[in-house]
Amino acid sequence: MQGIYEKSSGQELAVLTINIAEERSVVEDFMKNNSYNFPVLLDTDREVSVRYNAMRIPVTFFIDRDGIIKEIKLGAFTSVEQIEDILARNSLIKS
Repeated sequence: MQGIYEKSSGQELAVLTINIAEERSVVEDFMKNNSYNFPVLLDTDREVSVRYNAMRIPVTFFIDRDGIIKEIKLGAFTSVEQIEDILARNSLIKS
């Protein structure tokens, strides 16, 4: 996520991550220890994860500007290119 966040800076792409149920201090320590600076939203009460039926983590939702879920990816990514392929396939970025 860090790689795609850095590459998308200045483009019409928003990268938001959601942490489920952990305390802010735990998330902040993780981000700092791994030199991550992308935005992390906290779902401490699991409201968002229930709404999106995110029962397995990690899960990534690719959502267009109209709020339509274009694709859901279960599991971790192996490269920035893998994310870019999904973005391009769903016309979420220019290829």
